[in-house]
Amino acid sequence: MSDRDWWKPEKLKEDEKNFLSIDKIESLDSKNDFGSYKIMRIKDDIKSSQIQSHNDIKPGYKVKIIKKLLKDKKFTSILDVGCGLGYTANELNQTFTDSSVTGIDISKDAITYANEKFSQCKFLCDAIDPANDKQIFKFDLITAFEFYPFTRTNSFQDHVNYINHLTKNISAEGALVIFQLWDNPLSLSVNYEALQKYFSKLVFKDYDIPIRKIGILIPHRGLAILLSKIISKILWFLKKKIGKNKIIIIKHKLDTN
Repeated sequence: MSDRDWWKPEKLKEDEKNFLSIDKIESLDSKNDFGSYKIMRIKDDIKSSQIQSHNDIKPGYKVKIIKKLLKDKKFTSILDVGCGLGYTANELNQTFTDSSVTGIDISKDAITYANEKFSQCKFLCDAIDPANDKQIFKFDLITAFEFYPFTRTNSFQDHVNYINHLTKNISAEGALVIFQLWDNPLSLSVNYEALQKYFSKLVFKDYDIPIRKIGILIPHRGLAILLSKIISKILWFLKKKIGKNKIIIIKHKLDTN
């Protein structure tokens, strides 16, 4: 397996074993997801864990935008894949108040933390793996926020496998929602048009998302995006660049005949 495949389930499991075996907290590398998660489980310390480099601990503005884009539709069940410490799952639970929310992540430390901190949600420790035929996700809404298989590889086949795995059992009027940095050559963005053509029975819609700080301060998405574009142009003029975020909503193409 090449170094570019570090994000795959089997490699992440090997990586996690190394961190689970470390007893001294000062020996943990907080730049690694598993090291950061373990520090959070033990100390619940945002600063020393550098958790904000790994998880968005204030995802409210993104979740509220998604709710509006989905036209405030009610969902019975929601799954957040690659949920990390559970902050986004918790926000989904608070925003979609009629839904039961489940988070799933490969990290044992992250899931232990999530279960203790956000007991109103359900959390599972497992890797999302298209090769696992026993893994069946029957949910109305599945969310993927900076989910590694979509944001750390440009492999078309991997993107096909994961989209198929996550959408094949969602409800007829359900949706898969993907949030990611768009200006990323190692991500789903480079295959986006090809994926739309490949999945002829799915409908893809994409939406620009404002810069994080502006999105938090300004609840109106249109105004926040306009300000984000102005700031981006100013920064570009100053030879600085910030990436664009997008939300992709994928649904089944319903038969209207």
